[in-house]
Amino acid sequence: MGPIMISLGGSIIAKEEGVNMDFLKGFSEIILSSDPSRRFAIVTGGGYISKMYVNAAGAFTESNYIKDEVGIAASRLNASMVSSMFNITKIAVNLEEIKRWLNTDRVVVAGGILPGITTDAVAALAAEACEAESIINISRSGGIYENGDGSTKRIAPRISHADLLRYALAKDERVARSNFIFDAIACRIAQRSSMTIHFVGEELEDIKNAVEGKAHSGTVVRSR
Repeated sequence: MGPIMISLGGSIIAKEEGVNMDFLKGFSEIILSSDPSRRFAIVTGGGYISKMYVNAAGAFTESNYIKDEVGIAASRLNASMVSSMFNITKIAVNLEEIKRWLNTDRVVVAGGILPGITTDAVAALAAEACEAESIINISRSGGIYENGDGSTKRIAPRISHADLLRYALAKDERVARSNFIFDAIACRIAQRSSMTIHFVGEELEDIKNAVEGKAHSGTVVRSR
């Protein structure tokens, strides 16, 4: 079976009050207690740490390239912390490392890779390169809202790749710290490879079910 690609939102890893230890302990247990034949690549976002530093950098520069680089550094700090949960001392800094290390390691962790490319896009590119079984996106939203704009506050249990792309295009401004559920580049990559994507929140049971391909309270994206 192919590896499972996990895009782990930085806002889940750490909040303003500190590292989300209870969640991370439960999350690591899910990964470590899963079928030993499963392999995982975890791509971490920058979250609160990125927001703090990118906003500060904005006081000195208007360059989105520089602010993206600051955000990448924050995401890699989160990646280093997450890797420690699996007793790993290395984090991948490019797609080739993710792909190569998955040949020998059960868990591979990465943060951001290129300016202008979100960690969601990194996860989608890596999933395509590694012929992943699925992508699991873990974020505060817990799924995709019906109509894509949160106007109903109801999570759609299933949507198509075309719908996901349409929702992303309405929100993706392609600047550091833009807020959207999954960026447009990631959506297009997932669509062209017909990747299954599970969008869930920090409920551990939902994450466990997504890993096992079972029903959960979030959103599943598949081609219709």
